[in-house]
Amino acid sequence: MSERGVFAVDRGIWDHDLFFDGKPLSRREAWLWLVSEAAWKERTRRIVGRPIDLQRGELVASLRFIASKWGWSEPRVRRFLAVLISEGMIDAQTDAGVTVITICKYDEYQRVSLPTDATRASDDDAAAAQQRRKTEDIKTIEDTSLRSVGALAPAKPKRAKARAQMPDDWSLDQQDFDHATERGFLPTKIHEMSAAFANHHRAKGTLMADWHAAWRTWCGNEIKFHGKGQPNGRRTVHDAANDLLAKINAFDEPAPGSLRGGESEGTVRLLPPR
Repeated sequence: MSERGVFAVDRGIWDHDLFFDGKPLSRREAWLWLVSEAAWKERTRRIVGRPIDLQRGELVASLRFIASKWGWSEPRVRRFLAVLISEGMIDAQTDAGVTVITICKYDEYQRVSLPTDATRASDDDAAAAQQRRKTEDIKTIEDTSLRSVGALAPAKPKRAKARAQMPDDWSLDQQDFDHATERGFLPTKIHEMSAAFANHHRAKGTLMADWHAAWRTWCGNEIKFHGKGQPNGRRTVHDAANDLLAKINAFDEPAPGSLRGGESEGTVRLLPPR
């Protein structure tokens, strides 16, 4: 923030017909949009049915949603957010496609001085004006206290575990493989899924705090979007029956021709003699 101070802008500016030209937002407008979308007090938003708790100065949105609002592509949004992070203007954390963005120094951007009502209030509403000023004074004290705390100590990340891109040498470990197996996936399908998982997140440059959790989500989505049948590579009752039959056939000795033809009462030995 410069030394020239700040000014208040109505959030409704983004919906005003006079300012809509259908063109993509500039980088300056994109930054103002982020500040205007940030929560001014603690609140909870539901994203894809999941509750997200937001602190003052935080907003939550998917890259796809931001791109649609800005008229940008998702890769361009991702690059711009990376620039803002490197400049110390925001902190962004992504989980399961949902990004929580924290506006750094949000309280400084909200340090706005409003005109008093003393010169405009009539005698009839003087008491109401006094009450409004009292409320504003309390708000000013709270804001000043928050700014003082922010000036004395650098901002600390709200989440202890740092998010990072997928390691170049990432591969399924035993924990991830066992999870997929428990969900019914066959080994061939698991290897196909792991390759798609790695290619997807490396291409998007996804930041993740727990890649094991991301893999579990990927397995769940595979079941959710592709069903439970054989095309998904999951085991069915029919698969289990075929496996059992294959094991039996591995020990089975050929029956006499007369027995196979139904002309004798011989016995087929399924297991080799001890």
